Amino acid sequence: AVLLESLREHPADAIREPLESLIADVSKSADARRMAFRAWQSDLGDARESRLLALAKTVEDGDVLAMLLTELGTLNSPASSNDTISALLLSKTKSESATVRAAAITALARRRVADGAESVTRLLADQDPRVQSAAAFAAGQLEVRSAIPTLLKLGTTGDATMLRECFDALRQLRERSEEHTSELQSRFGISY
Repeated sequence: AVLLESLREHPADAIREPLESLIADVSKSADARRMAFRAWQSDLGDARESRLLALAKTVEDGDVLAMLLTELGTLNSPASSNDTISALLLSKTKSESATVRAAAITALARRRVADGAESVTRLLADQDPRVQSAAAFAAGQLEVRSAIPTLLKLGTTGDATMLRECFDALRQLRERSEEHTSELQSRFGISY
């Protein structure tokens, strides 16, 4: 932490490479790597997306990569980089890390990558509730109508977070089933 504080006195371009090494270093704590990422992000300008993509390719699957994928999901890219980013995100939906799978499907949804629909269907059946919840969010964003039966089922059997994601996805899909809607409303007090 002290080292990172001292680096702030230097121009962003001068410290970017050492920060990239720290971010990719699995021997460092996740907190130190996250702090390095925050410092690394400053003043990236137009190169932000390409630099973020390159960095994401150097980081192992885990919480730090999930943070990078989440950041990629917030950026609107030029068409030339969409395929590369989409390919990375799609591949990470098959990660062994649940955190990475959830971040990848969320980023695909935020970027409106239509090719993510197949991953949505698969991840709705994931064993990890965080991944299922992210997939429910993506189902609505990507308009995956084939997910409706699964969303209806998960919405009545999952926890409150899952219910909200399923409910929002169903609303986005404009699928209003009175039977399921009233059951969801009474169970968690959500108005539709």
